[in-house]
Amino acid sequence: MRHIPATLEGWDIAKDNLKGTEVYGEEIKTSEAWALKFSGKFDSYKVESLDGKYSETYKKADFKLAEEKLLTNPEMIKTNGGAAVYLLMNKE
Repeated sequence: MRHIPATLEGWDIAKDNLKGTEVYGEEIKTSEAWALKFSGKFDSYKVESLDGKYSETYKKADFKLAEEKLLTNPEMIKTNGGAAVYLLMNKE
């Protein structure tokens, strides 16, 4: 999971292209960016604004659409209170 606060310039400080290999921050701090290591097999991402006004699920292969819509737009992130990225696990 990744947490992107409204105060962050840009969408994510990680440089792993959402492979889930970077771990940083403390997940109890909602005012700072943080990330947990991705584990298990997942096939899609759920992106939500922290104010609940935006929620979209993207197949793993289509995640660039989410980046274009919300995650590369810092002003939209600030307006919507930040963003979170969740992994949706395979059901196998």
